[in-house]
Order: sequence, then structure tokens, then C-alpha cells
Amino acid sequence: MKKLTKGKLERLSLLFGLPVALVSIASVVVPPAWSWLKGDYSKLDITLAYSDFDRMEVLVTNVGNRAAILTGLVLETAADKSPDMSLFNIPKGHRLIKASEQVLVNATNGLLIPASVAELSEVTDLPQKKCTVVVKYRQYNSKDETSKYAFDCYKVDRHAAGRIANLQRAGVDIPWPNYIIRVDGVIHIPNLELMEWAKRQPLTEAEASH
Repeated sequence: MKKLTKGKLERLSLLFGLPVALVSIASVVVPPAWSWLKGDYSKLDITLAYSDFDRMEVLVTNVGNRAAILTGLVLETAADKSPDMSLFNIPKGHRLIKASEQVLVNATNGLLIPASVAELSEVTDLPQKKCTVVVKYRQYNSKDETSKYAFDCYKVDRHAAGRIANLQRAGVDIPWPNYIIRVDGVIHIPNLELMEWAKRQPLTEAEASH
């Protein structure tokens, strides 16, 4: 067996140390290079955190590396011809979402809205449909984008929902068939009979004046 000279040991040390050096260099160079290839962008992921007939909570996460501006929040319910849409205002404090930031948007609009079947399973005879939460936003470069989240929901008749809201404002007692008491308040549960009742009611003074 040949003896290893000092020169050979130095060459072997250099050879075995080379992969370690390459890994160290790659750890410094690759992330910036990947960011350069990926580019700057805003991207919002959304999920439905909670949903009943009065409100929904939408968790919005910016997984991009630039800020995004929320421009719209819509709940679409599948229908025969075109989807029924419920529109929501976005609080000023929630319009700008920075990179890696999460915002929980509490969405209400004063009307009954479709509720998640998973949240309120078997509490009403309203028809089940497919609903989609649509978040509209603007990238840092002003490009308009949308993110969507689909779930099973109880469909609410929009005309009846509007009548119930107007009747409540007029001081009419609403014959709610059922309700659920929770720590954060009472959840009223509509059904088909209530929807038909609302549509049969005479117009309120405010409705008649328009």
C-alpha cells in the first residue's frame, strides 16, 4: 500500500471539500436567482373560515412577494341561467394586503345570504347549491386578478331576502321558523315557507315610495 504524501492529502482534502463549497455557494446564489426568474407578483389565496345566513368570514392570504389591493368581494350562487350574486363592502383597513400577510374579512351586507351547508348541516329545507366566494384584487402592477373558493351552500331567494330586510326595517315581526343561539349572537334560520311568506307581504311605505 502506497503511503499518502502531504501533497496527495492536500489534493484529496480539496477534492472532498469541493462539494461542500458548491453547496454553500448554491445556498447563496439560488434563492436570488429563483426570485429573479419568478419575478415580482401578488397572489391571493382564499378560504371560507365561517358562513351563516347573516355573514361570512373569508381568510385572505397573500402568497406573493408584492402587496395586493382588494377591489371586490362577491358571493356567487349557481343558478339555471346566470349566478345570483351577493356583493359586500371591503373595510378600508383590509384593502391593502402586504406580502405574506393574512386578513380575515368579516362580510355582511344587511341581507340574508347563502350559508355553508357544512356549518349549518340539516337545519333548513332551502335548496342546496354550489356557491363560490370571489375575491377581486389588483396586483402591484395594476393587473386585475381574481381568486375563488367553492363550497356547498343553502340558496336564498334574493327577492325574498330583500323583502325580509325591508320588513325588518319597517318594524314587522319576522316569523323565523328556527334560530341558533351562539356566544357571538343569534343565527336566524330561514326556510322555504318563510321565503314564500315574505314575498306575499304588502309593500312597506319605503318600498311603495320608490
